[in-house]
Amino acid sequence: MPVYTPFLHLAKPGGGSSGTIPDETADIDVLNGNFDAIDTWAQGMNGVWQAWTPSIGASGTAPTLGTGATQIGRYVKFGTTVIAQAEVIFGTSGVAAGSGNYAFSFPVPPSPNGGTLPMGEVFAAQSGGNVQGPYALTLSGDHMVGNVTFTGTAVGNSNPFVPAASSRYAWKMIYESAS
Repeated sequence: MPVYTPFLHLAKPGGGSSGTIPDETADIDVLNGNFDAIDTWAQGMNGVWQAWTPSIGASGTAPTLGTGATQIGRYVKFGTTVIAQAEVIFGTSGVAAGSGNYAFSFPVPPSPNGGTLPMGEVFAAQSGGNVQGPYALTLSGDHMVGNVTFTGTAVGNSNPFVPAASSRYAWKMIYESAS
């Protein structure tokens, strides 16, 4: 019966705890095998940051981002867990607020099991203005909705402000994907 060392409970093939070279070599082989398994698992989890183009929709008419708008985002996926961050900056001309509550996009479709618990947060800022938020992001179908919790009013075309040139929205989220 093997004797286990206190470090990672590795078996000493000789059964003793003499610390002889063959025993230590066997421990290293087992440890290397564990590292190889972890590395294979991590690679299979696709843990690489990827770019995506975020968007803002609306329950009515989607906002018009205008000329020179910026839409940047990145995400990483581990199994069905997605971590994402995004920023949309309205352009300098041709901007329209649209109508209704805003819908913030996902890089990967969400699981319908997400429920209504907060999965992230969104911040909003007018050009030259202070950052407002965070507002909780909750799942609503295939998008996130920013909720202003203290008033119950959703982030949208007039809340927390009417977006204009160079207004910006930034959001981050952690959620379960559909696959």
